[in-house]
Amino acid sequence: MQSVLLVDDDSAVLDTLSMMLRKIGYAVYQAAGPDEAERIFRLHKSEISIAIIDRVISGGDGFLMACEYLGESPNLAVVVISAFFDPSGTLFHSRFELLEKPVTVIALKTAIENALAKANVNRLRAP
Repeated sequence: MQSVLLVDDDSAVLDTLSMMLRKIGYAVYQAAGPDEAERIFRLHKSEISIAIIDRVISGGDGFLMACEYLGESPNLAVVVISAFFDPSGTLFHSRFELLEKPVTVIALKTAIENALAKANVNRLRAP
């Protein structure tokens, strides 16, 4: 079973997405903010294969958090979620999958599959 680090400062969204992820077969580490996410990532980095991070989060920037985690775990699959997206703006990163809120189970599953595919391509390119 793959593990997901799920980061969102809205407890209702966090609980709903966590339930969806468990329903489709993922183990979930929940974090309500950047500090908690950092602690969980440090403790479980070797287990976490997917990070799903809210773009706009109290006390931090989800996009920058995702970049930091990707720098430490180059094969990490990353999904950035937000209700406020401009895919042509600074959010874009070729390794990130972007997912707009509100999230459906189908959209979540598709975004994870796409992020995992991007991570696998990266693995194949690594020396």
